[in-house]
Amino acid sequence: MRLEGWHVIVMVGLVLMLAAVVGIVLMVAAARRGRAAGPAGTGRPGQGPGGGSGGKEQRLRELDDLRRREVIGEDEYRVARARVLDS
Repeated sequence: MRLEGWHVIVMVGLVLMLAAVVGIVLMVAAARRGRAAGPAGTGRPGQGPGGGSGGKEQRLRELDDLRRREVIGEDEYRVARARVLDS
């Protein structure tokens, strides 16, 4: 079977559409991870400057809100909550 003119165009179009879909899925996944990661460069959820006890209470409220809005799952919530309480 030979690929001629329009066959090549259709194949290239399909490959480009697939690449676009994969790119969008990866960007959405990265954005979701970024939202749950807390302030940039901290490496831990919600560990920004000045983390006193008032900061812990605020972070726990934020975690509850993220879980309620289903931005993070139950397992992520438990891990992040334990980190806040241990800090």
